[in-house]
Amino acid sequence: MNTLTLNNTLYRALEDEAAKTGRRVDDIAAEAIESWLTKVHVSERMPQSCVSLFDRLAEEWRDDRPRSVDVADMVMHPSYQRIIGMGEDAIPMILSELDRQPDHWFWALHSITGVDPVPEECQGNIAGMANAWLEWGRQNGFCQ
Repeated sequence: MNTLTLNNTLYRALEDEAAKTGRRVDDIAAEAIESWLTKVHVSERMPQSCVSLFDRLAEEWRDDRPRSVDVADMVMHPSYQRIIGMGEDAIPMILSELDRQPDHWFWALHSITGVDPVPEECQGNIAGMANAWLEWGRQNGFCQ
């Protein structure tokens, strides 16, 4: 068994999250650490300028995209299209973003990779679609 020492404030925040979600504190902490390590891993593999560009474009897309439910409107946003234009370099960053906050990154991932790992029963379910892509990313070495 491994041990991690946390300050009281952080531990209380984890306990609060556990109480709200019905999950265990150590599971929440492990998930947060994994997510952080994935982000660190992406940053180490990519030139900082690439990571900065992705972060800026993703923020622009989130802030400026149409709020309609029409996915085609969302994915035609110029910043989203530029992320697709980054090609395979964007995959780890998209997956990291998808892990942190599931959103409509599926079109970009499919456009870049040419695959769709989402099972039919998960189509339309953002959490299920995100999980399918994250599993694909782990299996293909794009995320941990």
